Amino acid sequence: MATKRLFKHVLMPAVILCAGVIGSLLLTQQEVRAADTLVRYTDVPGTTASAQFTVTAATYDGSSSQTITAEKVASTQSAYADVSYARFAFAGTVTVTIRASSGSIADYSISPIHEGIQPVIDTANNAMTITLTNPGNTMERPIRLIVHKNYSLTDEKLFVLADPLEVSPPQLGQSGVYDVTSYGADKTGATNTRLAIQTAIQAVSDAGGGILYFPNGKYKTGGLLMKSNVKLYLESGALIQGTGADADFTRVPGTNSAYALIGFPDVSNAGILGRGVIDGAGASMTRSLRLVYTFGSDHIDIRDVYFRNSGKWTVHFAGSEDIVGRNYKIINDPLPSTDGTDPDNSVRVSIDGIFEYTHDDAIAIKASRYYGATGATADVTVSNSVFWTMKSGIKIGSEILDNVSGVKFTNNDIVFSDRVMAIYANGTATISDIEFKDNRSEKVSDEYKKMLVHFSTAYDSNEYGFGHIDGVRVTNHTAYFPSPALSEIKGYDGSHQIENVAFTDFVVSGTKVTETNKGSVFKVPFNSYTPNVTFASTTPVPVTVRVEAEAMTLSQYSVETQSSASGGKIIKASGTGTASYLSAAAAGTYSLVIAYYDENDGNSPFSVSLNGTVIDSWIADQDRGSASPNATTRVTRTISGVALQPGDVIVLQSTASGGDGGRIDCLDLIPQ
Repeated sequence: MATKRLFKHVLMPAVILCAGVIGSLLLTQQEVRAADTLVRYTDVPGTTASAQFTVTAATYDGSSSQTITAEKVASTQSAYADVSYARFAFAGTVTVTIRASSGSIADYSISPIHEGIQPVIDTANNAMTITLTNPGNTMERPIRLIVHKNYSLTDEKLFVLADPLEVSPPQLGQSGVYDVTSYGADKTGATNTRLAIQTAIQAVSDAGGGILYFPNGKYKTGGLLMKSNVKLYLESGALIQGTGADADFTRVPGTNSAYALIGFPDVSNAGILGRGVIDGAGASMTRSLRLVYTFGSDHIDIRDVYFRNSGKWTVHFAGSEDIVGRNYKIINDPLPSTDGTDPDNSVRVSIDGIFEYTHDDAIAIKASRYYGATGATADVTVSNSVFWTMKSGIKIGSEILDNVSGVKFTNNDIVFSDRVMAIYANGTATISDIEFKDNRSEKVSDEYKKMLVHFSTAYDSNEYGFGHIDGVRVTNHTAYFPSPALSEIKGYDGSHQIENVAFTDFVVSGTKVTETNKGSVFKVPFNSYTPNVTFASTTPVPVTVRVEAEAMTLSQYSVETQSSASGGKIIKASGTGTASYLSAAAAGTYSLVIAYYDENDGNSPFSVSLNGTVIDSWIADQDRGSASPNATTRVTRTISGVALQPGDVIVLQSTASGGDGGRIDCLDLIPQ
């Protein structure tokens, strides 16, 4: 499904530009996809709009256009810029236009790289436009994008959070749906309404269970305790916000220091749903405030909601079982210890399609015995999610006092982290049967450990003792960039080893890590307590391929000598020329980068076709201050997310216009 959507991301701008050429293809796409639908969420009370970003969204068929508020989350930490997020739901195809009030929008990039988003830049309005498509399938992965200036921490970032449409959401007046305001809950935010909300939760549970509905509005509250068979539902404009006052929160049962906004102690069949916002106001408190915890609970469902401003671990699943967390979003002030999601002494936990921006670990799977919970952590999956964190991206540890096994991280994007994959067995138990598969990573920070991989049974001072790691599989991981420091696998002693770790198709900056070159990524040799750590390759890794234009099959082109060109030669069109290349690159997904000349004495049209289908076209109409082919007029055009197989035919075409000869230098195929 993701591959299909990626193809549309790349193709749709070409369709807009070349409707006459491939109108039949567009018709085919429109016939199979969902009807274009755009849902603008209601702004929650107190929303502050970003001064940097303006966002508009429109359906491709033109039936709807909306201004989407870029909601600003201000940082209280001087080292970090504010962030903003634009949230909406859609089906079919929408275009999203993002304008920047300062700086050049062309300086911003879009992550995850894997999505292959190719923005169209409008320099006159300092705006970029992207096209998003999904088929309206309820199981379609939500689209999570980060618009950033070269992964900067000091420039404001924008998160584009595009949800699938809600399917049969609860409605007031339906049987089993209860309006929280009918129990006296204040939705103006003027008072602490905890008592009324708690009364409503108890009443719904006593009635046999149901949905406690929060209409749009602001609900200021202290700590809440959930009851069995009750699910909270937040309308998109509903905000549940902590009071920010220590006195309004009591300790989590069984602890001396933990506090929470919403607790699930010893409950069954409960949850939080909807497209509204839960804000802890954690920076306002001296106590460490979690947003959600579970303890001794089962069949808990957390989905779709937006969590903001935790003061501690944000979502903590402790001593519980049969947990589903799907499509929720976490946006935290960069405070210390603000983990995103921590499954802990819990079993059968499924985390899917979430988004997290947080200071501490994005995912930290533990067996810490917190709240007095005991027992193994097992059967945990984390999939299809996007993370930005200043610490570890996908992690097991640090507190491991009971065994952890059967953990799978699949198809996740770690856009920014200090360690991408981490396992820390600082505890007396064993971590086993762990799989990292089909994940991707981008920027690794240069602040702390700075590693792609860090597996250790000797982590720091290890106040909990030393454990054992046995059986880790890292398969088909793509690291788009290397890490500033070498990765490390380190055992403690002969009784606390790391053994049976297999890296298969582990690619860093386009190069596959093998037994012969592992020293370029890892500290080697590994110490004496790491038996059977292996590196293998099952398929040829895609590598960057440069194709000189003069080496292609040419029609209506002549070859010229040019000192600024790769290889010293370029091709010039006589009328309309075509340059064809039969791809010999390994199968994979590539960015196609075309180096060409944009002189100011004409407006040559260019296009790129793959197997007879136009995938991009443009006009060379920039004024770069010269009417000659030289280093100043040599520019590039990038087409991202192009799936290639050996034998595919790539055709470059250009037409001479005035003195502009549609000149082309070379084509680079860069693996993604």
